[in-house]
Amino acid sequence: MFRQLKRGASAALLTTLAVSVIAVQPAAAATTVIVDPGIRSLPFGGWGTSLAWSANYTGNWTSKDTLADLLYSTTNTDANPSTMFNIARYNIGGGNDPAYVSSMRVGGAVPGYKATSTSAYDWTADANQRWWLQAAKSRVPSADFKADAISYSAPYWMTKSGQSTGNSDSSQDNLLNGYEAQFADYLTEVVKHFRDSWGITFRTLNPMNEANSNYWAAGGKQEGMKVSAGAKQIALINATNSALITKSLTGTTISGLDETSIAMSHSSLDSLDATAAGAITQFNTHTYSGGDRQGLYQKAVGNGRRLQMSEVTTSSGTHDHSSVSAYLGLASAITTDLKDLAPQEWVYWQAIESEAESLAGNGNWGLIHFASDGTQNYWITKKFHVMRQYSNFIRPGYKIIANNDAKTITAIDPATGKVSIIVYNDTASAASYTFDLNKFGTVTGSVQAYRTSSTENRATLSTIALSGKTFTTSLPANSVSTFVVQTTGGTSNLVQNPNFEASAAGQNMPGWTTWGGDYKGTNIDADYTQAGGMSGGSYEAVHWKSAAYTVYTSQDISLPNGTYTLKANVKSSGGQSQARMVAKNYGGTELSVNVPTTSTYTTVTIPSIPVSNGSVQIGFYSVANGGNWIAFDNVSLTPVNLGLNKTIWGSSQWDANYTPAKANDGDSAGTRWNSASGTSAGEWLQIDFGSSTTFNTVVLKEFDTRITSFKISYWNGSAWVDSATGTTVGASKTVTFTPVTGTSVRLLINSATNTPSIYEFEVYNQ
Repeated sequence: MFRQLKRGASAALLTTLAVSVIAVQPAAAATTVIVDPGIRSLPFGGWGTSLAWSANYTGNWTSKDTLADLLYSTTNTDANPSTMFNIARYNIGGGNDPAYVSSMRVGGAVPGYKATSTSAYDWTADANQRWWLQAAKSRVPSADFKADAISYSAPYWMTKSGQSTGNSDSSQDNLLNGYEAQFADYLTEVVKHFRDSWGITFRTLNPMNEANSNYWAAGGKQEGMKVSAGAKQIALINATNSALITKSLTGTTISGLDETSIAMSHSSLDSLDATAAGAITQFNTHTYSGGDRQGLYQKAVGNGRRLQMSEVTTSSGTHDHSSVSAYLGLASAITTDLKDLAPQEWVYWQAIESEAESLAGNGNWGLIHFASDGTQNYWITKKFHVMRQYSNFIRPGYKIIANNDAKTITAIDPATGKVSIIVYNDTASAASYTFDLNKFGTVTGSVQAYRTSSTENRATLSTIALSGKTFTTSLPANSVSTFVVQTTGGTSNLVQNPNFEASAAGQNMPGWTTWGGDYKGTNIDADYTQAGGMSGGSYEAVHWKSAAYTVYTSQDISLPNGTYTLKANVKSSGGQSQARMVAKNYGGTELSVNVPTTSTYTTVTIPSIPVSNGSVQIGFYSVANGGNWIAFDNVSLTPVNLGLNKTIWGSSQWDANYTPAKANDGDSAGTRWNSASGTSAGEWLQIDFGSSTTFNTVVLKEFDTRITSFKISYWNGSAWVDSATGTTVGASKTVTFTPVTGTSVRLLINSATNTPSIYEFEVYNQ
């Protein structure tokens, strides 16, 4: 959490970062942003905030519903704005010694549920924050709502100092020695009561927050507790996980570690043992200062954990609700995290902050400021509207997609093809931007536009006309703009970055995740790209290290159920105990093929992968001695053409060079079937599968544009049943329908302007 009144290194680093980000920039040259849907993130889970102090203070206000609507309502208009958050982080208060409560910051004395070691649990406690949690839940669709629980400190009577704000020596741990089990029991009793009595199942529980920092001191103004990295954190994680299991709290798992910076997240994770690390299902990090963001992503996601940016707040400039530097600093922070850390969720610290604390610190923390003088006044800042520029247009289920501009975030809704483009201009002059969408199949309609600037608050602007698959616009000085455009297609290969050309040679392989052999990612440096590759490409992927290593390079692919083929070009030094291409997590047992020893590229294939759960993980796995290597390139995952080279019949043929067999031989541009001279209506092609086969897609590829009406039918064992009809075909026509099962499929041509001619008649189940 941000320590406004603890002016230590973290605050200094944050201020330095913010100032460097928002310093006045020279006028920008014209910029072209190329948007690439071929590189895409895991599904984005959403946005949220920590409740904690602000909820504790405002949860009994008469206007509390209005405040909750501002953050969690899904009704979002210019007149009734909302950030449309869907994640709530609930602070299980430890409760401070009553003698010290009055010295804590506004809202900071979050009540605990157990006043003393011998007291009964008080389930009336923390009513204000609990109201906020229920308010969030009631506003967010159930499929999107996520509640996480976190503790900042054990109850004061479990601490060495007798206070929940920290040890008298802030560099020392504050939990009483041997109290891990008692503290875990307290936290899990609260989690259990929420589930059983209040209808909220916390997705995760973290028993500590910024625990390896030296911020937390007795007499402080907020709860905090030092828990040293290594043995102390291991003991607390294992005790909490054990308590969750013992109490059958199966809906709640462990999150961690919520350290203050990327660098500290690395070091604390590396200090765990395998048991404690294995208990963590969601890895949380704060981004108050930097470190290896991409490496942390690999450590988290490569080990199968969800990655959440669980806390940051930004401030720059003197206190001003309309501060330009403050809102541009927020835009920069979001952009940096989404591009370089790639979290699946992004959570702001205190979306609602104390006006009095902000005035005292002469800063601009929070998105909304509340009065603590009893008036129940509040102020919406410019940062609130900048948050909306992102959170309104990158919704749960979207995927972040690649672009080539440091100030631009692009995302796609896979269900609709709608693309959101969010860009900030932190210069003192207008900037000309062209957005290139040529990598999409189609781009239609006009571009919707929204903007926050010194004079606008996520204002809805006039639409922008497309010029083919591009549009150009001017971004005003010191502004944040969002553009929304409708697209289709653009990802003919299901594999992201299949040729490893998306970045320069080095450790970063966009679209791919690395498991470095253990929870620490010990060997994440054993995979990288280097100059080389197939088919005129610049780069190839490699597994190699001078010392013995285990490494797995993979990606998870969402796709329709069906049958697929995985191929890649590979070569190898040999000598490994394992070197394999694999396909798994598709609904069946793991499939693999060995990478052969060869100094030149050869093709390896895993055919007929029967995907039944809507996803598959593909990858390359090596267990090797130092100096052993494999290289891989040109990875493809394609649906199996169920009609390829099967028995095919036709109503007629032009001559021996244009037989029906030419229409399912896999040659999409060379060979073709042509009906007999002078024929058109009533011509047909029929593929016999040889056994009962399920399919739902037919792809037709025509020479010229001759067909004007056609019908797809299947043989169900006793009769032909119609599946779909269509008009023109052209270069390629994909026809989808409800899955059917039959032994044959037939294309019947009802009308045509000339003799029908088909390059390929393809059949898929996808």
